[in-house]
Amino acid sequence: MAYMTTHHTSRFISALALAVGIVMASTGCAYTSADRRPEYGQFRADGFDITFQYPATMRLTEDVAAQRNAGAPPSADDKIVALELDNDNLIGIQRIALRHPVTIENLADVKPEADAVVGSLDPNAQPGVPEMVGGFPSLEYQITTGAKQSRYVMVFDNAVEYVLNFQFTPHHHQDIIDASNVVLHSLRRA
Repeated sequence: MAYMTTHHTSRFISALALAVGIVMASTGCAYTSADRRPEYGQFRADGFDITFQYPATMRLTEDVAAQRNAGAPPSADDKIVALELDNDNLIGIQRIALRHPVTIENLADVKPEADAVVGSLDPNAQPGVPEMVGGFPSLEYQITTGAKQSRYVMVFDNAVEYVLNFQFTPHHHQDIIDASNVVLHSLRRA
């Protein structure tokens, strides 16, 4: 489990920051309110060649630091940002430069390594589910660490991996799951 902290607070927030050496890397219900139509922001950040919608109630911060990683150490090309509902309920977005491209053709070869790394973070995690998200091959996991859970999606864009960590506590489970559906169904190349 990687711990991330946003520097605007001193509290730690859990987020899985997977940085796997040679290989590694995002669905759609609306975030709804009974009284009004949902409002969305559009994710765009320097160094990220993907874009997606997210609930406007979340705040983008680039002031995020991973405290612990599984897999290879981060490189200078890696980037991480977060969309926060609060300090414990967030969407961590990480860009990881890969040494080798990952495509739909070799995703099955990558999956055992990704499963092993996720398993080192949560020994009870089930193997990843291969999917296509926004036209990109991806692997999805459900991870639990303490009181926090994550819908954890690795999206592969050739030699770049985007890790989307939809982290939530029991109180905001549905808010983050709804947000994850919006993100994953709207994700595309920027």
